[in-house]
Amino acid sequence: MILTESKMKYILTFILSFLSFLVCSQNITITDIPTIDQLPVNAIHRVFRDSEGYMWYGTVNGLCRDDGYHVKVFRSDIETPGLLEDNLVECIAEDKKGNIWFGTDKGVYILDKSDYSVHPMDRERLKNIPVMYLYATSDGYMWLSYRSILAKYDINGQLVKEYPLQNEYGRTTISGFCESRNHEIIISVWNGRVYHLDKEKDEFVPYPDKMRRQNPTVMVQDNEQDYFWLATWGDGVVRFDPSAPEDSMFVYSELPVNAAGEEDGVILSLVQDDKLGYIWLTTGHDFMSLQIQPDKTLKQLKFQTGLLPV
Repeated sequence: MILTESKMKYILTFILSFLSFLVCSQNITITDIPTIDQLPVNAIHRVFRDSEGYMWYGTVNGLCRDDGYHVKVFRSDIETPGLLEDNLVECIAEDKKGNIWFGTDKGVYILDKSDYSVHPMDRERLKNIPVMYLYATSDGYMWLSYRSILAKYDINGQLVKEYPLQNEYGRTTISGFCESRNHEIIISVWNGRVYHLDKEKDEFVPYPDKMRRQNPTVMVQDNEQDYFWLATWGDGVVRFDPSAPEDSMFVYSELPVNAAGEEDGVILSLVQDDKLGYIWLTTGHDFMSLQIQPDKTLKQLKFQTGLLPV
């Protein structure tokens, strides 16, 4: 069975955010979340766990808060007309005050958890703009990505600066955003390279162009080490170490093999779980797991994919 990109991303999010893992000889047991019947739709686009332990789900029909017993939905409907310009929630983040920021296909909103009121943010600039990515950094700033811009906002929703995203091919969009353990901001862009924020110049500066191709799709920092894992469009998973010499900054792993026995290097989604340290990823055809070896290489694990909800 060939899964669509959207369904593969949903499966990965569902497994890593909701499900109970009972791992024994690579057997995985999956259970549904108890409140799934309370969701407004079956498909979940984004999942976020806040500092209080609540789960937040972004759907095509609003933002949902799950306390484990009940789901509360924030959307424009007959009871709350005009609450949102668009009910499709693309991204979710939490600021230092504990408020929830979420991006939609028409702007960004801040949900105040003191009274659960929802307020549009920078409405003049963002009202009709799809905001696909939101990130919070340790200094209290919030980072939004829309169109070909990465924008920095303060905790009150005031714009600090816009950083245009552009490479030799023209305008591009962000594909990955990380704040390292030493608080350095590192990004990757579609059809482009990996950059870091030069704080003195206040601009994003590229790392040496040592990738095989300019094709990063996702970036996460390793749970324990200071290097990063880059997913790519065609070259599998890459270990990226910004402190390494230029020639060893990007180390490529063997391409994962899908259930059909074919090498499958187009990585759509990638995360590392905080229990086992495994790298979980989806491709256009399959769901896979990789284990980090002592020499920092990746070994593909085998498990019964029939246990997965496809």
